[in-house]
Amino acid sequence: MKQHVDRYEYQCLNDAKDILISIDMPSHLTNPRSVMTLAALAEMCTGKKPWVSAGILEPKAGLATNDKDNSYRFTSYFASLIRTYGTNQWKEKLADYNATHTSYAEYLKQTKEVERDYRFEYEGIDIALKKSEHNKLQVQILQMLIPLVSKSKPELLYIGDAVDRDLSLDEIKEHLKNNDDYVVRIKSPGDMSKQVTLHDLIKGDITMPENVIDEVIMKKDGLPTYHFAHVIDDHLMHTTVVIRGDEWVPSYPKHLQLFQLMGFKLPKYAHYAPLTKKENGNIRKLSKRKDPEFSVSYYDEAGIPSEGVKLFLSTIINTNFEEWYLQNSDKSYLDFQFSFKKMPTGGTLFDTEKLNNICRTYFSRISASKIYEDSLTYFKKYDEEFYNIMVTNKDRLIDFLDIERNGKRPRKDIATYKDVKSESMYMFNEYFYKDKEETYKEIDKAGIDVELLHKYLEVFDEHDDNDTWYSKIQNLATENNYAPSTKEYKASPESYKGHIGNICEMIRHVVTGKNQTPNLSNILSILGKEEISKRISFFEN
Repeated sequence: MKQHVDRYEYQCLNDAKDILISIDMPSHLTNPRSVMTLAALAEMCTGKKPWVSAGILEPKAGLATNDKDNSYRFTSYFASLIRTYGTNQWKEKLADYNATHTSYAEYLKQTKEVERDYRFEYEGIDIALKKSEHNKLQVQILQMLIPLVSKSKPELLYIGDAVDRDLSLDEIKEHLKNNDDYVVRIKSPGDMSKQVTLHDLIKGDITMPENVIDEVIMKKDGLPTYHFAHVIDDHLMHTTVVIRGDEWVPSYPKHLQLFQLMGFKLPKYAHYAPLTKKENGNIRKLSKRKDPEFSVSYYDEAGIPSEGVKLFLSTIINTNFEEWYLQNSDKSYLDFQFSFKKMPTGGTLFDTEKLNNICRTYFSRISASKIYEDSLTYFKKYDEEFYNIMVTNKDRLIDFLDIERNGKRPRKDIATYKDVKSESMYMFNEYFYKDKEETYKEIDKAGIDVELLHKYLEVFDEHDDNDTWYSKIQNLATENNYAPSTKEYKASPESYKGHIGNICEMIRHVVTGKNQTPNLSNILSILGKEEISKRISFFEN
């Protein structure tokens, strides 16, 4: 099967069944599947092995291969190979193709490991196919058509020109008079031996064969194709730079030719690489159908701020953005000078952890009041219970969110609006007293000295600043045989019950039920002496 997929250009070629008609193919066999098998098994030179893999055609996007509405079109890579037959480029192109493709006969042998009904030998390989209409056609083609394709008739495999490109004006009028279905194509003046170069603003110069396909520009239903719409719309809108996915790179020769034939000024092009995702050790293109990250609703429901998403996308767009953002805490992504030259040329991994990290940085730079207002909007939509608690306890929550926010190293415990709830729940009695086991599930209760906590409560003053608060804890430690510093404790651990950090840890455990919190002194000041007393009693009883 096809390897090195990134090397191939997927461009559709036209009306393959006309090849079959031209060699008097029975009408019941003139269908895309027959064309696929014919092209796959036809030999250009006597004694050569089949040189075409199962990837020579592309089915219609979005349809299953066995869908009755499907059709197959040849890839431009395959067509360009066929067109070199009889020229001095043939051997080189054929060798290159053989080097990168598995033969179709081998492909059939490897993949048709199913119930056997049709059996035959081809090029010394025994092939068996399951009984079906599709495979019946393959057998008929193997037996009937290959002898018809020989070195003397290479033109039978010339693909690309429209069936009716040379109709006379009278013939065209007659078709219109009869209301015959038709499509409008561009009559390509291209020469396959010539090349065009795309000066891509992201990928640099890319050289490709000139377009020779009589491309459809108006479908049977009267609607224009993308190729035609792109040229007309971007001309009328005075577009200067076309930014699109790099799957459109192979279409550039078509678009260049259309712009030239229309007499329009060609815009510049910037083709960006797709987003990729790591899955089971493999990296694949991010999928609209499979991956929730492709949907805006995913970020809304997850509580990821829109500004955070923009920052994350900025890190993807330009490789130097993240460093700039970290160094400019007072700047927005709108202040950054984006450059096509700094855009990645290959696929960029969608890194969820990177998204979370940049969101943490974003939250660390905005005010507590803004976090409150933005998260209030989120919880009103997704969590009515917590929304009501936020409204009732507005000042308490803003004070909590403001802890360690304005220092040199602001806290980064919030990455999503959901984290506002998970990080602050212990501040609200509605959650703290709801389930004692749940409240204290995270901590080790065995080492807590409740008597010492009561002594601490006697000296606690919610109006103390951080230094005064800590000084009182040091005095409490000394009075109760705890080392007033970890340094002193480490020098002589056998002389103490513990150190000052152990006392702070006991207070944190009992009052919050957590192993880690923002600045403990600030939390205690927000809760107040009365609430701290209730929580000590709640733990004790």
